[in-house]
Amino acid sequence: MKITLAEIAKLTSGELDGDGAHVIAGAAGLSDAVETDISFLGNPKYAALILTTKAGGVFLPQSAKNAPPDCRRQKIKSCR
Repeated sequence: MKITLAEIAKLTSGELDGDGAHVIAGAAGLSDAVETDISFLGNPKYAALILTTKAGGVFLPQSAKNAPPDCRRQKIKSCR
């Protein structure tokens, strides 16, 4: 199934920061994700991986204290 980041944001009532037209086809962990995957930050100690992930989008909690400053308010951050 292919879905855009904009559609994912709408389905999850999330805020999107980035390219809503980017197509997602799968899901993977931050370290293993590729451009067509979505990932998530479930533990703030892994926040540094947001800077190196190849994921097309990342779900971020609004409380991501260790996330880069521009990511702290977003629920879904487009990495592309």
